[in-house]
Amino acid sequence: MEFPRVGVRVVRGPDWSSSNSDDGQDGGVGTVVVIFGESISGVEDAAAAPSVASADKVCVQWDNGKRGEYRCGAEGRFELRVHDITSEGYSDEHIPCSECGRRITGIRWICQPCADTQLCSSCYGEDKHDLNHTFSRSLSSSDSSLTAVPCRNGSTRVMSRGMFSGAVVNKFSNGQDKCAEVGDTPAPLGTVEKILGADDEKPGHVVVVSSASDPVRSTHRLGHDGMVDLECATLADGGFYYREHLPILGCRSPHAEAQVEDFSEDDETMAVGRIVQLPEIDLGILRTFQDQINAWDGRLSRVSARILVALML
Repeated sequence: MEFPRVGVRVVRGPDWSSSNSDDGQDGGVGTVVVIFGESISGVEDAAAAPSVASADKVCVQWDNGKRGEYRCGAEGRFELRVHDITSEGYSDEHIPCSECGRRITGIRWICQPCADTQLCSSCYGEDKHDLNHTFSRSLSSSDSSLTAVPCRNGSTRVMSRGMFSGAVVNKFSNGQDKCAEVGDTPAPLGTVEKILGADDEKPGHVVVVSSASDPVRSTHRLGHDGMVDLECATLADGGFYYREHLPILGCRSPHAEAQVEDFSEDDETMAVGRIVQLPEIDLGILRTFQDQINAWDGRLSRVSARILVALML
């Protein structure tokens, strides 16, 4: 599975620079609706949509109804992380979560000390299993490559906020003023009852909305084919996630983050102080490893294939 991808759900990334003006707050969730300069489906006024001029930028529609353009590799900056991939109808075949027993959809978390323990993102974020155990991240059971992440104990834990059960929603306005008169507020469509996805054999996220004034429940798209039919008047909690453990949007594939050879401590070809040459490497991969050591410096985006000195192993 390659990223970025239309329909993928995202949160703030390591180079986030928009404060709270777009997503509303840290933990705000949105959906990738445009990639590589494609037009935004369903938008009548093209001028109202941000332009995306290159393959390393995307347009995101946040659950609060706002839209913005973000870098996923442009200028060496990565402003988003992948929060959820089940909007693409993805599920990890028939692998059950070791804690809740439900079929894992989206990212699968595999305990390294306990190989038979595999968690869904919900249980991983809710601190199930030993917090001092390190895990690996997988996006597909058909791919043998795994991405190791730090143990959860000591990592940054964030509550996601957006279109989840309990959120009050309206139909997406595309930035238009829905009120006939200044000061009026639109009547909410209803309250999100539940989100259906791959685990319910749906092609992508489907929002089920109930209303006290209408006994008939309505269903709406949330990411399928890049379409989001609703916006939140009131956001709801969607569960915790570990910020640094999520894939950075901008790697050609998040699996590639793990496809770097490990050097043995007994390997005399690598040692502190030795002069080494950094090969051509995906900036997303470089960013992931640098985040685990120190803060990212945008100047590192210009060091590919240059001669460096090994400072630590």
